[in-house]
Amino acid sequence: MVTRRLFPIMETSQEEKEKLSKLNRTIDNLFEEGDTDEAEKLRVGSIKKTTLLYGPWLCNFRCPNYCYTKGTSDGVLTTSQVKEVIEQTKSMGAQLTYWPGEGELTLLKTFWDIMDHQSQQKLPAVLFTNGTIFHDDKVSKGVLDVDSDKLIERVSKQHPDLHLYLKYWSSNPEKAAEMVGVDTKDYPYEKVNGNHVPRTLAKLLEKVDRKRLGVEVMVSKENYDDVIKNILPTIEELKLYGYIEPVIFSGNARSKQIDLSLSPEQHQYLADTFASGGSYCEKRQSTELILKGSRLTPGIAIPPREEDCVLDEKGDVKDLYAIFHNDHFRRMRKFSEENGGCLCRKYWDVKKDEPNLVNINLPHRD
Repeated sequence: MVTRRLFPIMETSQEEKEKLSKLNRTIDNLFEEGDTDEAEKLRVGSIKKTTLLYGPWLCNFRCPNYCYTKGTSDGVLTTSQVKEVIEQTKSMGAQLTYWPGEGELTLLKTFWDIMDHQSQQKLPAVLFTNGTIFHDDKVSKGVLDVDSDKLIERVSKQHPDLHLYLKYWSSNPEKAAEMVGVDTKDYPYEKVNGNHVPRTLAKLLEKVDRKRLGVEVMVSKENYDDVIKNILPTIEELKLYGYIEPVIFSGNARSKQIDLSLSPEQHQYLADTFASGGSYCEKRQSTELILKGSRLTPGIAIPPREEDCVLDEKGDVKDLYAIFHNDHFRRMRKFSEENGGCLCRKYWDVKKDEPNLVNINLPHRD
């Protein structure tokens, strides 16, 4: 099984989670009591990570049975607005930015402008990518006017704090292309130490420190056997990080997708290998700030509310700290920490019973 999962910069110890949980509940109580001056004194060091779901839906893969992202239709922030968000969250204690993607972010020049800014600030970033831009010269030149080799050199030298999780769902090139919905010529594979891996990964392994390289593996019934027999051993042999998770549809599953979900036995077999370890969402609402488009949200898969928009009428970024501790977030944080588990799953469980509700308020428990 895979021994390296989360990049060290992403790790949050249980002790640190507990500390942040206690701190944010204290801040919540101060805001509830109207004591904003005392709450303000606790701003610094109150979160660990900034998660950004950013950009219009732009992607050269289709992932027909798996993708549920639609882009941030509620507002794509400008580069300067994102920089301001990052600076504010740094002041709250964020030690990295996390980019799970709303589409393929490497296809956006604005994303690279933000990475340039973070490199200057020496602020680490973790990016999930299909990696096409690192092997396809046409793509890299279209976005950044450099060939893919030059871009890899740039990532290696100019972005030393950028960490990459590359898509790797099958060791069979034809099956991999089918799963992501492209022609095999657009998703080429090569052999590394006798193992079939995406060409992007093969190229990056030659130039980029392996401490910054990982693969993202979404496991379903479609690729389960291959993951066990081929992908996991390859990850270990190449000493890569493996962000391995069961297929998750975040409330948007269709019947065909549900049929691809792992059986309880398959899920249990890989439980210790999953990046979440079964507790990744634990106290998430107290350790990270999540921005989806122009709005804050308590969970990656929870649609944000219009009233939690981070921009004022002039387009300036509002005080994120105040939004992060408004009544909605206070209730969500309290519910999540008292009941445990994944807040996003609980949200969609409620929505199944109340499909016509736009903004669902989870049960409030005193």
